[in-house]
Amino acid sequence: MRQWTTLMGGINSLQLNTAPQPIELKDDDEVLVNIDRVALNRRDAKIINGDFKDSYPDPSHPLIPASDASGTIVQVTTYSTGPTTPEHAAAGGNINAIGVLSGTTTDQGSGAGQAIALSVIRKNATVKEINVGPRDRTEEMIKTVYEPFEPHPVIDRTIDFEQAREALNYLYGGSHLGEVIIQMD
Repeated sequence: MRQWTTLMGGINSLQLNTAPQPIELKDDDEVLVNIDRVALNRRDAKIINGDFKDSYPDPSHPLIPASDASGTIVQVTTYSTGPTTPEHAAAGGNINAIGVLSGTTTDQGSGAGQAIALSVIRKNATVKEINVGPRDRTEEMIKTVYEPFEPHPVIDRTIDFEQAREALNYLYGGSHLGEVIIQMD
């Protein structure tokens, strides 16, 4: 697998590396995605240029920019971070639970549900649950709402994966109109 990585030292530190293809996910917060194409955006260029260095606690961890990507989700690990989520929320922040695919805590004996509720109260956070309906209803909604308008992105350029550095320089220059697409193999 090929990947462009940077240690947030600017576009000059952008490197094309080879990494082993993950066979299975190890951590509870990992998602394996097979990316087909990536549309760069200004945020990606700013991250690569090092504009957000202070926002990342571990600058030695390589960052793979891909805010707007299209691909196929290959594997998702089990969700077990629910009890720790309020600890990572900002004071007065939002916690969005999408789908609640792994269930909720109903074990009254453990006190886990009460501990989560107290963490949310201490943080003065807002919890919003976004229910995910059946797939056929979602497809019906998309056909009804979006397909009549035939929405499509405005594409400025499509650039090969190997020329990602030039694509980022072009994007950072600000002369693009629409998406700058990096075509994967």
